[in-house]
Amino acid sequence: MNFTNIPETAFTSYTIENITFNYSGPYATIGDPNGPSQGMQYVAPKWLTGHAGGTLTMTFAQPVFALGFGFALNGEPGTTITNAINISLIDQNSVLASSTTLDASSVSWTPEGRFDFNGANAIQSASVTFRSDFPFHAWDPMFGIDNVSYAITPIPEPSAYAMAAGAISLLYVVRVRRKLQALGSKPNMGQAEDVRL
Repeated sequence: MNFTNIPETAFTSYTIENITFNYSGPYATIGDPNGPSQGMQYVAPKWLTGHAGGTLTMTFAQPVFALGFGFALNGEPGTTITNAINISLIDQNSVLASSTTLDASSVSWTPEGRFDFNGANAIQSASVTFRSDFPFHAWDPMFGIDNVSYAITPIPEPSAYAMAAGAISLLYVVRVRRKLQALGSKPNMGQAEDVRL
């Protein structure tokens, strides 16, 4: 989800696509057309932006098993901001499930990064705080987020696919063995036989 089709709106609470965004801080805007575009990888104009001195909370209508979004801070071009963002994931029982701190870095424009979570346990909300004591250009220390993605059902890990392939192979071997036994012969590994299933 991005904020391309949303008219620029100042907000403290805004709901879109089953996510309620709440912001406690000096000010925030959704659908801001003035976002950076030059050389940015994770964010684009028409983003959700605000003063970095507040807390952004995303609450999901249904618990989610995956969450991702791009973020940026209006630091000096070509710099890295350490501990730029902290994301606290809260489960369905309002218990802290995990907390992650990420840096934001840039090659040619404002520092940015991406957060991605894929877990076995569902989360109900995410609380996001931004570092606000970084050297910034323009007005105030600002944050922006964009390209929010989430999944309501668990996303299988690659190892789950390997286990499924192994189980299917095992079922095939059992089926061939039973077919051969039904024909009254034993499998002969040294000779090729035409066995139709």
